[in-house]
Amino acid sequence: MNIFRIIYVIIATIILLNLVTASFTKKPRIESFYYFTDQVILLSILYMLFGVDNNVIHFSIMLYLSIIFILFNFVILPYGKVINTTLEDIGLTKFDNFLIHILVPALFIIYWFIYGTNINYTDLGYVLVYPLIYALFAIIRGKYGKPLSKNPTNYIYPFFDIEKFGVFKVILMILGLVVFVLLLGCLFIYLKGKYNLSCK
Repeated sequence: MNIFRIIYVIIATIILLNLVTASFTKKPRIESFYYFTDQVILLSILYMLFGVDNNVIHFSIMLYLSIIFILFNFVILPYGKVINTTLEDIGLTKFDNFLIHILVPALFIIYWFIYGTNINYTDLGYVLVYPLIYALFAIIRGKYGKPLSKNPTNYIYPFFDIEKFGVFKVILMILGLVVFVLLLGCLFIYLKGKYNLSCK
């Protein structure tokens, strides 16, 4: 395990524990891992810790963290202002948001550009599997699960709320996310190929 991996595991683990224990004041909350963000951060820690040698998994986690950064800061936060929901309402501070939705993704993206191996465009199909399964889980969980604490709706993320938007609009939003993931994935593959900084 190189020094970058060690540093990442330490930083990301502390941030994740801080998140799921409400700043180390409570026992870990299982419901925290209903969130895509927490699941992906945990996956990234396990990937770094055990030195998994799989280019598609490495790329996928990097891409998921990139999507978390973009969607939370440029979609969910603006939407929160529309429905009068602040970071504090969902149990986060501005510093928490920086650590979770900016610092962790940035570190992993940098690691991938330096140490990762590029994948083929055809491998992007594999990258979509986990997010699509998660989307199905989030919809079922929102419709039939118990209310989440510190959440303005019963849905983990607002764009999965079929009660509010209807099935057709939610499907359209999911298709939009699929297109976004594919385009962003293509961009990263292109940039990695053009600016090969790999230290492998």
